[in-house]
Amino acid sequence: MGYTATPIVVKKYIKLPARKLISGFLTVNCVSHPDNDSYDDANQVYYDTWAGGNTPNAAKLTRPWNNVRSDDPSRNSMKHAFGDYDCLLFWVAGGMILPSPVFSNKLSTTQLSSNSFISGTSGGDWNDGTGTPNASYDANESWYDTISHNCQHFLKSHLISRINNGYGWADDDYEKINGIVTNRFEMTDNSGGSLDDDISVTPTDGVGKGKHVKYISSDGIFSNNSDGDFKIDLSTVGNNTYFPMIENVEIYGKHQFTIPVHTNSAGNNTVYSNGNTTVGNYSHTSTYWDMVIAVHYRSYSTNYASGDNAGTHEFFKSNTNISFRPFGETSSFQIDDNPHTS
Repeated sequence: MGYTATPIVVKKYIKLPARKLISGFLTVNCVSHPDNDSYDDANQVYYDTWAGGNTPNAAKLTRPWNNVRSDDPSRNSMKHAFGDYDCLLFWVAGGMILPSPVFSNKLSTTQLSSNSFISGTSGGDWNDGTGTPNASYDANESWYDTISHNCQHFLKSHLISRINNGYGWADDDYEKINGIVTNRFEMTDNSGGSLDDDISVTPTDGVGKGKHVKYISSDGIFSNNSDGDFKIDLSTVGNNTYFPMIENVEIYGKHQFTIPVHTNSAGNNTVYSNGNTTVGNYSHTSTYWDMVIAVHYRSYSTNYASGDNAGTHEFFKSNTNISFRPFGETSSFQIDDNPHTS
């Protein structure tokens, strides 16, 4: 029985200053690793090794094959692993604001007790049992029942172009790579009547004013000019049966903060602190944030038999490079594998 594996997600973090409008080009380039150069491309390898137990069942049972052997790509011994690439170009714009959280309605010890947060009227333990080294209530801590935390990222991205060699499958049993979503909101014209129109919905006929959604598998053309060198004519759509790896790319903003909390005994109310507590110390960044680039890779799960479909393996080893070229108010930034903490 087949299953649908969820992608492996790898995140990169770009440190940027608060309240700075940025705009620029972001590229995500993924290609089969050089270690694979002595092998055929992935679809050819999986076709050739399908029988005889050489292909993991976990890989066969999920997308793109769903336990059905694909047609022969007919590239045996060509060693075209490099053809398994996916290149995406995004326009990214926006930024992030980081106002300090506002705490209100400080609670007394008596109020914490009457609202079932602590066990005694003059102290005792926190009813949620949390704290280090123990759950004892400390009257020197400040706790509030209301917080307004209005930090907001305003990042938006638009896929300008995507080029790969994996859109040509005509085999009904083979699932092509996911399309990357693009939205465009169009008006009929700028007349007064049109300016009042609702353009947030998709036109029923697919044309005219409204929200136009596209799922981009690939762009681009291949030149088969005889002056060039090629074995496979990729200007023929049906020859584009390679294996791009990227299922999706998400681009968003986030910042670092820690807000200590306790819940009451019923678990339906929360209190918050803006100081040092036994459940952690309050902190909130105000000068920088991270642009997160989350790349989703097609994968399979070796744990599928137990019902865990979260991807554990890529179908082949790959390399991904991410580049950002901003044109807004900032031109300096740091890129890391982890969120920035300073």
